Amino acid sequence: MKRADINAQFRWDEAQDATVWSEGRRFIDFTSGIFAANLGHNNDAVFDAVLTAIRKTGPHSYSYGLPSRDEYLKRLCAWSGFEHAHLFTTGSEAVEVAMRVAWILGYGADDFYGLPGSFHGKTWGPDKILLRFNDACDFASKDVAIVEGYRGWDAHFWAPEVIESVRCAGLVIVDEVQSGFGRTGKKFAYEHYKDLIPDMVVTGKGQGNGWPVSAVLANGRCAEVLRDHADEFSSTHGGNPIACAAGLAVLDEFERDGFWPGVNAASMILRSGLADSPYPVNCKGMVAAILTPTAKIADEIVLQCRDKGLLVVHTGKASVKLGPPLTIPGRELAEGLGILMGVLCATSV
Repeated sequence: MKRADINAQFRWDEAQDATVWSEGRRFIDFTSGIFAANLGHNNDAVFDAVLTAIRKTGPHSYSYGLPSRDEYLKRLCAWSGFEHAHLFTTGSEAVEVAMRVAWILGYGADDFYGLPGSFHGKTWGPDKILLRFNDACDFASKDVAIVEGYRGWDAHFWAPEVIESVRCAGLVIVDEVQSGFGRTGKKFAYEHYKDLIPDMVVTGKGQGNGWPVSAVLANGRCAEVLRDHADEFSSTHGGNPIACAAGLAVLDEFERDGFWPGVNAASMILRSGLADSPYPVNCKGMVAAILTPTAKIADEIVLQCRDKGLLVVHTGKASVKLGPPLTIPGRELAEGLGILMGVLCATSV
């Protein structure tokens, strides 16, 4: 059964926090809407901020000056530690722009390399033209290294020797579209790697908690290119009032007292609940992947979990991904883990 077929079987009617309703049934969501709703579906703070923005300025302001955009860019840079940020709508768009920045800096089509098994969007730049995979994980100073914070399909964190090689690349781009904004227990997944200092980070998904907003965060010469070519990188909906309102509300939540202790507590519940899995597990923070012998078994686990009221991520590969909202209540997290473990034990017999 194809990925689209499995997802098309499920009709999403309503969602709130870590719960989804479909045709009158309640489901615990361990997908966060595919890692977009890190703060839970229809988070009240984010929703209220967006509603206020719609009433005040409407959903669109073209490229005219916007106070909320100015504020958001300033806050986003301060929160992330980067010199400059440029806003877009999707992660794929941000990846394309980061690659274009490298192109302007003089890197050619043969200089772009990613790590084996990685995914950087479905657009032509990373998928067809510019990006090749470095199976030897060996980078040189002439290379542009594009690295996922963790490998998406199996939540694999890169070995120290791989990161050591990445640091040798002439330009380092870290793709945090899925792994950023608290998913791994830190602001960004690259913070788990010693002395890895990216030239650019691309973000999306959880950045707007479900509202379309992405960014390229940059330092040094990359920041200069983004500033100098700002008009060329303008995006029709990038940095619109809704996106900025959602982004500001997300940052407010991350800076709220008690937020990170809550994430750490949920992470401990997730890790402990997977300790007796009959299959190998990769887990860090609030992301996990259950590694199955075949993709067919993974598909069966996804469907059985759904039958029992739990949504997990179908990867189309020999893995099942878990990404509950960072704010999921402990009771729902434990309930979902109970369903999951029952299914895992049943399919491993």
